[in-house]
Amino acid sequence: MAGGDGWINAACFTEPAPYTFGNEARVDPTLTANGVANWDFAAFKQTNFGSKNRYGFEFRVEVFNLFNRVQFDPPGNGFGSSTFGEITGYMNNPRLVQFAGKITF
Repeated sequence: MAGGDGWINAACFTEPAPYTFGNEARVDPTLTANGVANWDFAAFKQTNFGSKNRYGFEFRVEVFNLFNRVQFDPPGNGFGSSTFGEITGYMNNPRLVQFAGKITF
């Protein structure tokens, strides 16, 4: 899965000596994952027919992830692992389109 190596520079991190503290904070606000860029879309059409518009038909189209953008997983955060700082997957589904029809009476 594409995503890219080197989201962060893993060479900047080292293991501190045993029983000592490192110089990096436990939570670093500059190390963040990519944001969400997901767009959903829906269109509906209601048509009434029959005497006094007693019957109706509704047609709908729903599209999830309209622009088919990939939302990558956060980079690996297990220091010392082979995937530290690398993105190895994605979190969202590809574009999904569904059609529906409903008859009311």
